[in-house]
Amino acid sequence: MDLIQTRKRIEQVETLTGELKIAREMLKAELENDPSYVEAAEEAKLAAEKKKSLRNAVLAEPSAAGVVADIKEKQEELSTLQEILSAELYEVYEQNKTDQIEGADGAPRKFKVFAKLVSGIGKKRRGSPGSRVEI
Repeated sequence: MDLIQTRKRIEQVETLTGELKIAREMLKAELENDPSYVEAAEEAKLAAEKKKSLRNAVLAEPSAAGVVADIKEKQEELSTLQEILSAELYEVYEQNKTDQIEGADGAPRKFKVFAKLVSGIGKKRRGSPGSRVEI
């Protein structure tokens, strides 16, 4: 592995991320300068607020409240199971150097292991871009 090449790639990712941010800001400014777009966006905002209000009213009813609580509980359980599974699959990869495992049904399953680049140690950079590397 060439460390110099990796550092160059990090610099390229950061440069491109900055260029993308500038391009998105330019596009946003173009949209905000179009009166018909601004009007449609305001109408959509009002419709979304009405929809949210009606949704909250339905979800507050006793018949829906139990289902909402059940969904939240299942989502938390699923999140915990996924974290545990991720750690276990990483161990399988480290020990066996393979990205395949047999499922409970006997079918072969393939999984991905990835690394994410975060800002430097001791530095706090708000909104710093991450990088995803899939193995």
